[in-house]
Parts: sequence; C-alpha cells; structure tokens
Amino acid sequence: PDMCEKLLTAVENSGADMAVCSFYWEYSDRQELQPMCISDGTVVPQSEILETWARCGGVEFVVAWNKLYRRELFFTPEHIRYPVGRLHEDEFTTYRLFYAAKSVIFVNAPLYHYVQRGNSIMANLGERNIRDFADAIQEYIPWAERHAPGKRKVMEYMTMRNILGIVILNYENQHFKHGQEICGSLRKHAEKYVRNYMRNPYASWKDKVKYLL
Repeated sequence: PDMCEKLLTAVENSGADMAVCSFYWEYSDRQELQPMCISDGTVVPQSEILETWARCGGVEFVVAWNKLYRRELFFTPEHIRYPVGRLHEDEFTTYRLFYAAKSVIFVNAPLYHYVQRGNSIMANLGERNIRDFADAIQEYIPWAERHAPGKRKVMEYMTMRNILGIVILNYENQHFKHGQEICGSLRKHAEKYVRNYMRNPYASWKDKVKYLL
C-alpha cells in the first residue's frame, strides 16, 4: 500500500528520473523475495545504468511494474512506447527508459507482490511468448547503433545472454513447435551482430563456455 509513496519520496529526495524496487514472488504455497544486487538508496547515473543491468541481470531490472518513471522519459525524441499486441512489452522498452533517465535510484525493499498463476503469460511458454521475446532481443544492437553507439558492447552481451537463455528453454521444452526455427533466426542474428563475443568485456567465463557449447 505504500509502494508509490516510497518510490516518489526516493525520486524527490535524489532527483532521479526513475525508481526501482524489489518484490515478492507470490505462489499459492509460498512467498519468495526477489533479491537485488544493489544496496538501498543507490543512485546509478545514466552513464552506468546499462552496465549495471548487465552486471546484475535480475528480473527486477526488466519488468515494468516495479518502477516509477518521470513522465518526460516517454516524450524524448525517441518517443518510447510499449508495443501494442506484444508479449514481453517491457523487454522492448525498459532498457531504453533506463538510458533516457539521467539517473535511477534503487529502493531495496519488496514493495510489490507478483502473484504467480497457472494460466499466466509467463507460466505458459508458447510460440508467441518465445517469438516476441526473441524479437525484442534482436532490437538491442540496432537500437544501440542508432541511439547509444557507446553502449554497443554491453548490448551485444545482453543480446547473447538472452539468446543463450532461449536456446536453453528450447532444449528444455521440446514441445515448442517452432523452437528450432526461432533459435535458427537468433543464431543468424548473433552471427551478424555479435562478433568477437569471446573478447566481450562483460561476458564471464561461464557465459563464454555456454557460447562455445
């Protein structure tokens, strides 16, 4: 009940353009805290926010509903909007909003309860779900080329990390009708854009082993 108040206080006190909080995963039989790798009250400047996303990589960075946004972020020249008719609409937009913000403050408190239902979008990994996620990933590097050329390497890393995640999902869920087709498209995208991944400064040795495999 005090989520909006606490996030608003955080942005007012810090001058940040966005506030991000932690949350609980609410299951029918248990409650799990989503941990954050950033301490409470940390303000991350625009110059470091995408790198922080890459370093931490938690779901709290991507989802739309645990954040408070300054209205002006949606009225920059890029005119950021959530895509109509798409799943994973936050995958298409959150990193752009981060980059548009002069700074982001992190409130390390679980102020939101994310209820998990058996019939939810995320609980039912179907073709449309995976295809929309794959389409969002393939926008990362073209976006960097147009709007943030200095962030190309970090967006290459996030592209490859998410591609590897989809490949693993495909192998774990052999019932995906178009899984191989989607993975093939992502492989072509990686071959075109993500060259020299083994020398990417953001990729850990575990990431590189997954890439080689």
